[in-house]
Amino acid sequence: MPVLPTRDFPRLFLTLDEELELLPGPLSPRLQEDLVHLSTWMPFERAATELAYFTRVEVSDTSVRRHTEAAGAAYVAVQTAELERLERERPLGPHGPDVLQVSADGAMEPLVGGEWAEVKRWPLGGWKSSLIETVLPRHMRATWATSHV
Repeated sequence: MPVLPTRDFPRLFLTLDEELELLPGPLSPRLQEDLVHLSTWMPFERAATELAYFTRVEVSDTSVRRHTEAAGAAYVAVQTAELERLERERPLGPHGPDVLQVSADGAMEPLVGGEWAEVKRWPLGGWKSSLIETVLPRHMRATWATSHV
């Protein structure tokens, strides 16, 4: 059996850590995930206590805070990168008015037979006519056209 010089041991463990995709520190990826999950909905001290109860792994509340903040920063980085990608790749929408106003209202209207029913009204302001055809449902276009001539 070959004997390796002791100076090679750190390099061998580093290679093994990379191969197993272990994160820096004493916690496995699963324990870090559990710890962060706990600390997102309970205080850091309580998350440390709960992790120790269920896994028999003790961590300080400072470590809980550090891991949670690091996970949060990583999530922000992922979201920011996705936002930048969407802003680069998304198609531009149609150019609309600078100001758009939509309001909703309800009113009681008489029906045939003497009954009353509530009718929802939503006047639009600032729309271009070409956009009305793409936005309004077909049954509402005639009403909009006759009331805005």
